[in-house]
Amino acid sequence: MKHQVLLANLLLLCFVCFSQPSSKNSPSDFGFSVFKIRGKVDSINFIVSDTSFNKTKPIFLFCQGSLPYSLFYKEDSLHTWQQAIPFDYKKYLNEYNFIVISKPGIPVFSTTADKNYFYIDPMTKQVPQKYWTDNYLDYYVNSANDVINYLVKQKWVDKSKVVIAGVSQGSKVVSKLGAINKNITHVIYLAGNPLGRFDQNIRQQRRDALLGKITSEQAQKNIDSLYKLWNEMVARPNDVSSINEDTYKTWTTFSKPLLPYLLKISVPLFVGYGTSDITSDYCDLLPLDFARLGKRNLTLKPYLDCDHNFSKVKFDKAGNEILREDMWHKLTEDFFNWLK
Repeated sequence: MKHQVLLANLLLLCFVCFSQPSSKNSPSDFGFSVFKIRGKVDSINFIVSDTSFNKTKPIFLFCQGSLPYSLFYKEDSLHTWQQAIPFDYKKYLNEYNFIVISKPGIPVFSTTADKNYFYIDPMTKQVPQKYWTDNYLDYYVNSANDVINYLVKQKWVDKSKVVIAGVSQGSKVVSKLGAINKNITHVIYLAGNPLGRFDQNIRQQRRDALLGKITSEQAQKNIDSLYKLWNEMVARPNDVSSINEDTYKTWTTFSKPLLPYLLKISVPLFVGYGTSDITSDYCDLLPLDFARLGKRNLTLKPYLDCDHNFSKVKFDKAGNEILREDMWHKLTEDFFNWLK
């Protein structure tokens, strides 16, 4: 079974669009400036939520979830989508400089995308190969590390408070980044899997069998296929030959357990996750790990009945969805209060 079919529903997606008036035709129209710096590995494009820089403010670096989205996408004459930050950051513009780094090979602002909002190169009509080639953990960690080290040298940055936050795939980036960059003062880890990425596919099969969605025999058959696929991946961990799907290198690097990095973080750490999100199951056990090491820097916030995208979902006895409520407003309020 091809892994893109079996694992498609497990891509770590956290994507929220905000439609804007058609007059907004560039990042500056949204109040953002675009920076380009040369990092240790590659050139890096990122946006900062200011255009004048006449006030010194702390940094809030947000690391996105997965998939090849531009930070801004002008869909047509009526809609421009701001895709970079899934919460209402405008309430806090006087308090922080919000930073988001563009994905490798993906422009900050675009006018071309497919039906899933993936950026499409207007010449090749495909997602750029550079995205698939560089879509691995250390690329993002190194890029974010370079951006932070650049920003703390700027006069308009208050380097006494450097916050990093990551959701889904971005949570993996901030867990490692928070353990290695000494400028960071606060880490916000959202919808993350401390054990990596691939393992949740196996747990999903067992849960589906427990809920009666599939038989136990089918679950075991699927799990055996996943074992086989994983052996193929680790035998070729640097393979980036796949096109229009995550490569083996993406899977193997993001599937390394991040728990050791979380436990190395010494600054205040906020962990937020939905209790209905199989991705984040292990977060329930983090207090045990931190207590075992005598660490007291963890703030744990489970959001009851919420899924991977922090939507509260409830079902009737037949398994039909009867309620869906976006809880990002509550989550955002919680971690900004925590930062105070």
